Amino acid sequence: MRTSTTNRPVVSTKWPIAPVLDPLQIQAVTGWHCAEENGAWDIEAIVRDLGRHIVHSHLSGRPNRSDGPTNWYTVVFALKPDLLVAIGQPVPRYGLLRVWARSPERAESEFRRLRNAYFRPPPARMDADKAEFFVLTIRSGEPMARAVTISPKIRTAAELCLHYGKDFEKWHRQFVAQLKVRQNGVTILRGSPGTGKSTYVRHLLYGLKETHRFYCLPISAYAMLSSPAYVDFWIAETDHHKNVSKVVVIEDAEGLLVERGSDNQESLSNLLNIADGFLGDFLRLHVICTVNAAVSKLDPAIVRPGRLIATREFRRLTPAEAEALACTRGLILQPQADYSLAEIYNGFRLGEDSTAEKRHVGFAV
Repeated sequence: MRTSTTNRPVVSTKWPIAPVLDPLQIQAVTGWHCAEENGAWDIEAIVRDLGRHIVHSHLSGRPNRSDGPTNWYTVVFALKPDLLVAIGQPVPRYGLLRVWARSPERAESEFRRLRNAYFRPPPARMDADKAEFFVLTIRSGEPMARAVTISPKIRTAAELCLHYGKDFEKWHRQFVAQLKVRQNGVTILRGSPGTGKSTYVRHLLYGLKETHRFYCLPISAYAMLSSPAYVDFWIAETDHHKNVSKVVVIEDAEGLLVERGSDNQESLSNLLNIADGFLGDFLRLHVICTVNAAVSKLDPAIVRPGRLIATREFRRLTPAEAEALACTRGLILQPQADYSLAEIYNGFRLGEDSTAEKRHVGFAV
């Protein structure tokens, strides 16, 4: 491959495929024409029907269940000497299919045939009682979004007030309004362990499941949020979900948000850029961080007005508030000065054996 003086990629060679001429990656080949589309392709059906024509494949691992689908990272088919098909699926249920042929008409004709046969329709509407979020992971060096289906533990405005205090529902409505008009920015949910930050996020994603797409990002995988290596992943997510806003949830984010030092300076700078810099305008991500540390311990740059869209203190409940919640759940409380939600839900039910397994709050499913 060489580059011409006009900066257009030029390839003077012939297929069949060599490792340096992957039909899924190359942008231009002299004498060849390409038709392509990103979307939800039925790659298992393509492999089943066209398997005898496979000339290259790359598996990115198999699921734990032996009867689950194969994760085809890249598959290339040589249907004829002058007709190549390549499909890549770095993200489950989503991929890029390309058809290469010797003429634009041939490429388009074959592409339309494959699209009619293998392009998946939009997924059916989810059960009204459930919501979905996506856990971001890296497999074989590539970003993956794994869907997790959950049901909310808090459903109504009255339940919000029972769990978080009488003033919470008003704040929640204002926060939701902000999320609907701001596609980027940072929100901090602060509270001691067990005060219900994750349980609230469950409620939030359930209420916004029609308009927002939630991603859960482990702090250890923070690079997926800002590294240039993962820009293509976020572009694909934006292209494939044009009518929804993206929200990334980072739990226990103290290490990222505390006042800048040598160990977190780059990560925090990247987050600030995502919040209201050029990168944020491009990625259009709203980042929700949950922390246990006091807001005063966080870097002043992250909490300045305009950058921090919202913040909320998740406090412990008074004995009267805790008793009101416990009564609605049939729970018995041990006397103490105040209560976290975890302590309330780990109380005993009326008539329950003290050795019984306790209930959980948060993202536990």
